[in-house]
Amino acid sequence: MKKQVSNYIFGLVLIIIGIIFAGNSFLGWDIDIFFKGWWTLFIIIPALISIFEEGPRTLNIFALIIGILFFLDAQHFMRGIDFFDLAFPLIFIYLGIRLIVRSGRKNTNKNANTNTNYNTNNNANYHDAHTNQSQSGTDIPNFDAVFSDEHVNFNGNPFYGANVSSSFASNTLHLDGAIINGDVTIRCNASFGAIKICCPANVNVTVSPSSFFGGVSNKRNVPYIDGAPTIHIDASCAFGGIEIY
Repeated sequence: MKKQVSNYIFGLVLIIIGIIFAGNSFLGWDIDIFFKGWWTLFIIIPALISIFEEGPRTLNIFALIIGILFFLDAQHFMRGIDFFDLAFPLIFIYLGIRLIVRSGRKNTNKNANTNTNYNTNNNANYHDAHTNQSQSGTDIPNFDAVFSDEHVNFNGNPFYGANVSSSFASNTLHLDGAIINGDVTIRCNASFGAIKICCPANVNVTVSPSSFFGGVSNKRNVPYIDGAPTIHIDASCAFGGIEIY
């Protein structure tokens, strides 16, 4: 429902822009939508949509702050402050926060193109949490990639859904050998990054794309399987790409 509302809002914004262009061309209006810093809306709007759809997260909050600071700088509200000098330390602060948050999670990924294998012996609590999650809809794991490629492998292990994000990196979710006994949902958010979802052949896949200067590509060539579990993928990207196999 939240995704539908955000799509309605984004569609309404596009309609308003089209009406303004038409009014300027044919009705003699003089409305300039290219105000100083107009381009920052390409950062601010996707960040707000992400916050509305998925809730506040480190990535979308940081993108919103950066977008607002760019806008204030373009409007000359930051007199005496060089924003680009400020942006550099902000990136380091952001990366530090990301590292702290990720290290505090029980189910973090390994860095530098290593696979994380979820197995019953090492992650018993993980399976217990997901058993509860499949019934109550809570405790969905987050798999984030920031400035380093990540691979998460569920080979031979149950899968109940996930939140996957990527920023200036690639994040791959390997579900080829996962055990999927019921419908699950994967929420993806790629901002200046790439996400790949490798699904097993014995499930159905539905994709709800929402892209802003990005693309969502469903490269599966598998016919519908009657009675099989369904993977629902909510794919949102801004200046990034999401591929489903």
